[in-house]
Amino acid sequence: MKHISITPRIYAGCAAGLCLLGVILRTVCLLTQYDSEVGYFNKGWLSSASCALYFVALACFVAGAFTLPKGHVASGLTQIPHTVAAYLLALVLAGFAAGMVMQWLGNRERTILLSMAVVAIAAAIYFVLSARRKELISDGLAALGATPVLWGILALGETYVDPYTTINSPLKLALQMGFLGFMLLMTVELRFGLGKSSPRRAVCLHAVAAFTCLVASIPVLVGFVADVKMDTLYPLYAAVLLAVGIYALLSFPRTSPTPVEGAPENSEANEEV
Repeated sequence: MKHISITPRIYAGCAAGLCLLGVILRTVCLLTQYDSEVGYFNKGWLSSASCALYFVALACFVAGAFTLPKGHVASGLTQIPHTVAAYLLALVLAGFAAGMVMQWLGNRERTILLSMAVVAIAAAIYFVLSARRKELISDGLAALGATPVLWGILALGETYVDPYTTINSPLKLALQMGFLGFMLLMTVELRFGLGKSSPRRAVCLHAVAAFTCLVASIPVLVGFVADVKMDTLYPLYAAVLLAVGIYALLSFPRTSPTPVEGAPENSEANEEV
């Protein structure tokens, strides 16, 4: 049977289109169908479609990665956009840390908020130090690169035990999906820095991170501006995830309609997804 393949540009275009569609659907749902008193969307085809789009998009990203032609994806970074996105993410993480300290000062029993502030600062330092890298990173910087993953774990834990929002609220679940997308993105980030990159896997997880982070963050920020009632920490989480989504898009692995120089056709990196 003939192997079906798509060009990297089609893959990237489809990923961007799905991100845009997801953001629009989710934002309209939040503004028109969200019941802040119970934390759920009212029943309707729009809310069902926005939830179904998650499964469709993630399935498309994974399946599409298998169809990318070998050798057309390189694990390198587009330097200037990556640097700008890394500095932006570091700045937002620093602002998040300041916001967490202010929240903690108002309720010192929630020590997890202070822990998240400390980890966010460490993660910001990682993105500043790694912003201008082109090749491998040191073991020490790789260890510091684990702090964004730790931040995601703490954010997952804090939102899970959050007593102010229903445990399966669509806003909470979307943010948690964004945290998971961020952590998956960091796995390919660190693999690349340690010289163990898997280009097609990197393309897939950049698309997953961009989708989950943007679809989770932009509707929350729009809802916050529109005075939709929600947990006071959600806009802070959303600001970080928006920066992560931008980072995932701007640091997207280099792709080409023709084989990329230095990307061997049969290397282990190109075989893996």
